[in-house]
Amino acid sequence: MAGADIAAEVMWALDAFGALVTVGALWFSYGLWKYDREQEEKWRRKRRKRCDADSP
Repeated sequence: MAGADIAAEVMWALDAFGALVTVGALWFSYGLWKYDREQEEKWRRKRRKRCDADSP
């Protein structure tokens, strides 16, 4: 029965590790999305300024 207890502990540890990896991947993905959105906003602001300066 001790082998089953050890196996259960190992499975629990792997499950917890998988959850941590999933949370880390979601956090990283959100960080990339946020960075991309900020860059797009900067690009739009620059483009808007440039277009305003070009108009007569």
